[in-house]
Amino acid sequence: MFWAAFGYGKRTELATIPGDPVSARGGVSARRYIEVLKEYIPTILETDTFFMHDNTRVYTAILVQEWFAERDINVMDHPPFSPDINPIENLWKILKAKIIELYPELITMNDNNATRQFLIRAAKEA
Repeated sequence: MFWAAFGYGKRTELATIPGDPVSARGGVSARRYIEVLKEYIPTILETDTFFMHDNTRVYTAILVQEWFAERDINVMDHPPFSPDINPIENLWKILKAKIIELYPELITMNDNNATRQFLIRAAKEA
């Protein structure tokens, strides 16, 4: 899973969130998401601002909600089924288009670890 954030005049680098071998299906977990938040949120979030993410289960997990609350970070309520109100969705679309422009072969590559590593490199380049 890729993650990035931006604010007025600030942005993070593109981060990859690896799957969590402890989670039920080995996917991204709230614990993994919090690791990314700990690293990047202090670099972009200013006092009295809001943080916005969507309603992905990982983002709305109680563990994540508690992490934000413990740090007095205001999280914007995100209505269900409205991903296009989050401005970062426009950046994801641009990133995907650039990746395909640079590496169209990704569309037909097999879903395996080698392809995932290639995609990560391609995304960071794009």
